Amino acid sequence: APDGSSPGGWVNTNGKFVVRKLPDGNQALSKVNTDARPPLAKAIGYITTPDASNYTIQADVMGTLVRGKLPDAGLVNSRYSLVLDGKPDPESGKRTLRVTAWEARERINTKVDFDWQPGVWYTLKFQVEPGAKGAALRGKVWEKGKPEPEAWTLEFADPFPTRSGAAGLYGYIPNVADAGGKIEAGSELYFDNLSITANGNGGK
Repeated sequence: APDGSSPGGWVNTNGKFVVRKLPDGNQALSKVNTDARPPLAKAIGYITTPDASNYTIQADVMGTLVRGKLPDAGLVNSRYSLVLDGKPDPESGKRTLRVTAWEARERINTKVDFDWQPGVWYTLKFQVEPGAKGAALRGKVWEKGKPEPEAWTLEFADPFPTRSGAAGLYGYIPNVADAGGKIEAGSELYFDNLSITANGNGGK
């Protein structure tokens, strides 16, 4: 996709996600960070059709620290979200990796400490595997370029699963500032090397 464009065929990306050329010459997808209005500061770019089921989504992500804040970066799979939270957890004081569903009412919100750092690329991997009586949610994160860990970073068994839903990328820029009518950009957030694959037991 050309620099400055949004991915063709994706839903909910225009004005929210833009292709950018990075200083190293690589192209990546960036979350727009110059508008504080809630529908633009926080958004999901949907990639597949909503009947996708039993699959794994993976992407590299990187966020920058601006005015002491990182963005939230995540993947969406079958209406579940796997999110690297940019703010420290009030209990541990560290940033976290969490899985959520129904964010407004938080039917699911389970987390583990993962103190990710600004300016560092990480690989996120999110698998949802529905079964006869529930679904297994599995998330993994590791520093890009290092070996993928064998163990999942976070796992959750949902007894009341959502069995299908579009794959997507999630981004939230919480710190766009308006200084006397002059917009000051918030944290930067980038996605790269996206893949979506069917699970080995009949996903689509």
